[in-house]
Amino acid sequence: MTRTPLSLGRVARLVVSAGILAAVLLWLSSSGLEPVDLGSGDKLIGRPGVGRFLVGDGQGWRSLSADETSPVGEWALPAGLIGLPALASDGSAMALLPTGLVRVGQDGVVQSGPDLPAGDGGMDWELVGLDGSDLPVLSAQGEGGRRLVVIADDGEGWLELSDPRGLASLPQGAEVLLSRARRALAYLGHECWEAWVFDDGSARRVTAADCSGGFGVFSPEGDALILDGPTKGIFRLELDSGRFSFMASGNLGYSERVPFSAGFRGDPLLMVAPVRDNEGYLQLMQTHLRGGGRYGISTGAIHHFHVTSSHDGRYLAYCQATFSEDEAKPIDEALYLFDFEVGRAVYDFERLGGGLLQGPLFVGDGPMMVFVAQGRVLQIDPRND
Repeated sequence: MTRTPLSLGRVARLVVSAGILAAVLLWLSSSGLEPVDLGSGDKLIGRPGVGRFLVGDGQGWRSLSADETSPVGEWALPAGLIGLPALASDGSAMALLPTGLVRVGQDGVVQSGPDLPAGDGGMDWELVGLDGSDLPVLSAQGEGGRRLVVIADDGEGWLELSDPRGLASLPQGAEVLLSRARRALAYLGHECWEAWVFDDGSARRVTAADCSGGFGVFSPEGDALILDGPTKGIFRLELDSGRFSFMASGNLGYSERVPFSAGFRGDPLLMVAPVRDNEGYLQLMQTHLRGGGRYGISTGAIHHFHVTSSHDGRYLAYCQATFSEDEAKPIDEALYLFDFEVGRAVYDFERLGGGLLQGPLFVGDGPMMVFVAQGRVLQIDPRND
């Protein structure tokens, strides 16, 4: 696949730091990376720090582990998956088949997973994903609404999420967020955001009263759910204490056209995420999770989205495009790889309509990035420049 040269007009819209002119001139003279084609695909599932990732296309799903130049150790997941598979922290995968749950090891060997929960005959189970202990979370439509069940703390049997106020009940179409640091999940409920913690043998609910807008993300430490507040600003819902408090000004940049995204980097920890400016554009900002303000990474009269950070925090990937919220046509977007160590973008790529589960995402501990473009999975590694 050929790489479309970046136009000077688009360069003029990229604002990354002071001294932008010198950085852009250096970028234009040095960005010579070419992506490696890893084959067909229209969906990606991965997680920072994990050396494998999952690729889906019209033929099914496969797991890949990529070195610097080519895919190695590729194997197919079983055919007939129900919904999406999930990637564990050790690189294995879990999937739901008509016959039950299976776990596919890093070597491609398929083993039976936990038995499905007891329920009404014909219960339509869905694999929501894996929690912070790499255990499956399931959902199904029941008489009282959409149920959520998790593996019990002792590893035997299933626990349906409930408390004295009743069962966890997801509104139709609600997305479930899973913490990667602990056994916890969250979703936008019928009245407000709810988080459930189930790492001590029972289920416990904490809520953000009157908070029902935008989107949310778990902190990497697993101590809080970060949300748009009931008043203007970004708030933290502390999972242990239930305290709901102001964190920073701004918002979480929700859009109907592109999925919400966020990355985390640095010490003290920073969240890198889109926010809406006064003119309605999504701008990329870094926000201190423990207070201390925020500042722009990339801003201008254009949207910024699909943001993610490498596991070591050195690299950031994101996209830029002009689009209208009330249109449905594919988005002509530019994908960037930004290196914080040198203070500039080191790679750009034009693609059409990069959407949900199409990346970019980082693989392993380093800067290797993969993404979908025009039905192909492409890999880029700035260490090859």
